[in-house]
Amino acid sequence: MLTVAQSKVESLGIEHRVRLHNGVVQELPIYPYSAATSLLVMHFLPDDGTKLDYLKAIAARLQPGSPFVLVDSQGDKQSEVFKRLVDGWQKRAQMAGMASQRLNELADGMWQHIQCIPDERTLELLAQAGFTNITRFYTAFTFAGWFAFAA
Repeated sequence: MLTVAQSKVESLGIEHRVRLHNGVVQELPIYPYSAATSLLVMHFLPDDGTKLDYLKAIAARLQPGSPFVLVDSQGDKQSEVFKRLVDGWQKRAQMAGMASQRLNELADGMWQHIQCIPDERTLELLAQAGFTNITRFYTAFTFAGWFAFAA
């Protein structure tokens, strides 16, 4: 992914404005960034303090008032609602032409490896990490997008 990103940065001629980093947020210098995104990352982290540490590390590196976009798989994996959403996602992917084997691999991965949390917990963690004006802007089956600002 970094190779693709580097190629895109070069093709746009913005090398002087972009710095790519291979590692975890906590390894980045404390620098006042003006925005941040986290796309399909946090749902791989356990909710044992790791998710909160991750969000705090992002918040610590943002200028006050800077926007933050978080998109991840969400929900209570034990609920019937979550099961229906996964089923709906599978049917949608199948109708779009996804191969059955790949679809089954992704669904199995969802149940075995994705560390989903309910929306309420996401809101709680974002607030604890120091984000304000938290707004949900996106929903697609089990995926949710949140827009917030660094305090």
